[in-house]
This record gives sequence, structure tokens and C-alpha cells, in this order.
Amino acid sequence: MQPMPNRLGLGLRPPLPSYGQGPSMSALAQQQQMMQQPFTPPQAQRLTTLFVGSISGGITDGFLNQLLSACGPVRSFKRLITPANKPQGFGFAEYEDPDSALRSLTLLQGIELPALEDGCANKKLLIKADEKTRLFLDAYSAQKMKTDTDDALMQQAKTKLSELLAEINRTSQDAANSGLLDKEKYVIPPHLHDLQEADLPETQRGLVISEIAQFRERAAKREREKVREVRDSIPNILASTPSGPKLREWGKPQSQQPSQSSTPAKGLHGKGPQGFNKPVNFVKAEDGDAAMGALDDRSRGPKTDEELERDRKEARRRDEEVSFKDRERRYEPRELARVAALERSIARQNAIREAEERDRVEMRARLGVGDDDESDEAFYVDRARWRQARTRRVTAEEAADAESRAYEERETENLRIESERFLARQMEDMQALAEEQRKAGMLLDDGAPVKLSMSMATGPVRAEGAS
Repeated sequence: MQPMPNRLGLGLRPPLPSYGQGPSMSALAQQQQMMQQPFTPPQAQRLTTLFVGSISGGITDGFLNQLLSACGPVRSFKRLITPANKPQGFGFAEYEDPDSALRSLTLLQGIELPALEDGCANKKLLIKADEKTRLFLDAYSAQKMKTDTDDALMQQAKTKLSELLAEINRTSQDAANSGLLDKEKYVIPPHLHDLQEADLPETQRGLVISEIAQFRERAAKREREKVREVRDSIPNILASTPSGPKLREWGKPQSQQPSQSSTPAKGLHGKGPQGFNKPVNFVKAEDGDAAMGALDDRSRGPKTDEELERDRKEARRRDEEVSFKDRERRYEPRELARVAALERSIARQNAIREAEERDRVEMRARLGVGDDDESDEAFYVDRARWRQARTRRVTAEEAADAESRAYEERETENLRIESERFLARQMEDMQALAEEQRKAGMLLDDGAPVKLSMSMATGPVRAEGAS
């Protein structure tokens, strides 16, 4: 039964009242029609959605629909698309009945699909149900009695799946043999490609280019500091190398050592490189400075507690500054995107409000001068043409209402997804901040025991014992 329209036109009248003698005829007809329709429990319609994950690269939606349809009728299969216009490796399949979902969980779980893209590996398909769906399917399978028809459908699904897998494996092997598919090739992900200046948003172009330049400059600076540290540590390593006689090794007689121990004395008094007959070799200035720096470090001794605490605070301050800049850089584009979305929404609402105001003014001006007694009204002159125009106008209004409802549903879904993403990003940032604070020593793990080091002074106790 079609619902009553929100506005009554010509020829339509409201239903007659019952005057206390029972329900009206329209109510009885609607009740009889609802009783004739078969009742389907809402859980059977809602709890047959399965998660399809670990999809190999290059597998199309058509082939996945064939795999899923082999287990039973599929109501819908949704697979998300990446910003690079490529299908992601997971999706959601909704079956018409619980039996098909149970067959899918039994047969499709763990089957290996070959990759049809360069640089991708084969993956085993993952079919999984959430907790509510799993409980519903378990209850359904426990109540349902297994028959020969179920066994025949299971065997038919196995046969069809075997044919589909043989076909896709044959296609993958032919592509590999003909050179169209290279599984050993390394494919650079889209998010690692070099960004062109024209590809960047105009509002963030300067920020992104400056951040890339700063990152490269910091990387080059770290590389130069690493080379400088290695070059400065070479003289210290050479100076700390022992040059005296070797220690006696286990299992070797001591008679082999005198020849080695007598060598320095011979070089000292004879014609060796460091004898009295030859001058001292020339030492470079940088080597001398490094040696003097090493001597200064040795003479100065270990750092005090104040110096170690100062160094630790400085390192913590640098880490916090780098972390703050990183969070600020990640937070600013999101805020700019949110502000742009709000501005677009406000502009759209303003445009709708202006259009409604124009229609209101036009209708007031047109109806203000209208006169039913004039003979040029289409309702009185040409009733058929008036009905056609009214039908077109009502159809256009209904289409506009449907489009408005669909747009509102899309906006609601987009807002929900955006809210979930924002909350997930906030949680990731909080976890990253907590991890940084935990690494810096400013935050302890939950439930971790606090270690206390307590030492008792033994001097007074001994004195009391002696007394």
C-alpha cells in the first residue's frame, strides 16, 4: 500500500472517519497486507556481513564477487578505494542468508590468491565475522538441522571454488611466463613518490617545500657531524692501542717471549725508528690538537652530577622541541582542511537561503496579482495542460526531495567518518606523546613497580654495639 502524500491534490480526499465503529477501511486493508507478507527477523538481515581481508594485489572486484557468490547469494560487496584510485586490500560482504555466510567462513578462509601486480606477493584470504555476527551465526547453526541439501550445496560450492582458483592461477602463471608480471620487481608506494610543486595544494605549498628543505638540511648536518666524529675519534683510538709486550698465552712456552720484549730496548739504544740517532717524526697539527684534547679530557676526569644533569636537560629540551614541531606540522593541515570544509558548508547554506528568498519574493509577486475570475488561468482554460504541468512540477519536487535526503545521508556519513578519523588521529597523537614522555623518563608504565634503593647507616649501630 502506497503511503499518503504530504499534500492532497485534486481528486484526493482524506480517509473517512470510523465514528467509534472500529478501524477504517484503509487501516483494515493495510493490516491485511502486512499480515500476508512473510516476516523476516531483523537479525537475519543485519547480521550476515563478513569482513574480507588480506586480498592480493591485482584481484578485481568481479573475481571476488564470483568467489563470494560461489558460497551463496551475495547482497552487496563494498571495497574501499585509496586516494590513488586503487582498491584496498579489504572489504565487506553481505549475504542474503546465514547459510551462505557459514559456507563462506568454512570454504574461503585461508585460500591463497595469486598476485596480479608487479612486486606483490601471494596472500591467504581472510574471512572474519565480528562478535555479534559470530554469536548470531553460532546460534543459527545450533538450531538448524543439517540436511542432504546442505551437503549438496557445500559440495557444489567447493567444486566452483576449485574451478575459479585454477583459472586465476592459470592467468597468473601465463602473465608471469609472458613477462607481463614481475613479482620480484620493487614497486615504490605512491606516498613515497617525489612531490611536484604543481601537485601540492596552493595554500600549503610553501609550508611543505620549506619542511622538505629543512628535513634535508638536518639530514645533511647529521651526516657531516657523524663524519666529523669518526674523524676525531681515530687519533684517540690509535693513542689508546696498547704497544707493550703481549701477555703470555695459555699453552705456549715462555721462551718465545724474550725476543719480542727485547725489541723496544734494541730500538731505543740502536738504530731503530725511535733511537737516539734519529730525530722525532713530524706530527700534524690536527693530530696534535686531538691528542691535546684527549689529554685534557683525561686530566679533567669524569663529568660531575651537575654537568650530567645539564646535558640531560638539554637533550630533553631538544627532543621536546622536535616533537612539538612535528605535532604542529601534522596538526596544521588538518585544521586548514576543517576550516575549508566549514567555509564550503556555510557558503552552500547561504546559497540555499538566497534561492529560497528569491523564490519567496517571486511567488509573493505572482500570487499578489493573481485573479481567479480571469479566463487566462490554465486551470480553467486547459485542464489537461494544467495537469501535465502540475505532474512535471510535482515530479521535479519529489526528485529534489529525494536528492536532498540522499545528500543529507551522505553528509551525515561523511561527518561520522571524519569524526572517527579525527578521534583515531587524536588517540595516535596521545599515544605517541605518552611514548615520548615514557622514553624521556617523565612517565612510568601503568602498573610498573617503583624501585626504591634504601641503605642503612652501619656506623652508629656499631658504635652502640661497642658501647
